[in-house]
Amino acid sequence: MKNVVWNDIKDPSISQLKEFELKKVYIHGKELCIGKMKGEFFAVDNKCPHAGGPFDKGFCTSSGFLVCPLHSYKFNVKTSLCSGDSFYRLKKYPVRQLGESLQVGFLDY
Repeated sequence: MKNVVWNDIKDPSISQLKEFELKKVYIHGKELCIGKMKGEFFAVDNKCPHAGGPFDKGFCTSSGFLVCPLHSYKFNVKTSLCSGDSFYRLKKYPVRQLGESLQVGFLDY
């Protein structure tokens, strides 16, 4: 059975992200992009699955997409799907907020 192991984000400013803001963090050697969209935090691998562009240098749209800075590939943050090519998907991680801190979940097998 898979369990979620929750990991604290050590950067205390991360819970203060503004709407549509993105920030790179490292948790257990994984480079993640943390963002806030429509009042909710999300976490994804920081490398675009298309060409490896750093999502933290991209931007979010008001329609719910995370846009890669290299080739403008758009990914739906809710479904993980790329709007132009369904072959590419975001690698997402669950996020939870505990007071002023955030945690990211990794599956433990």
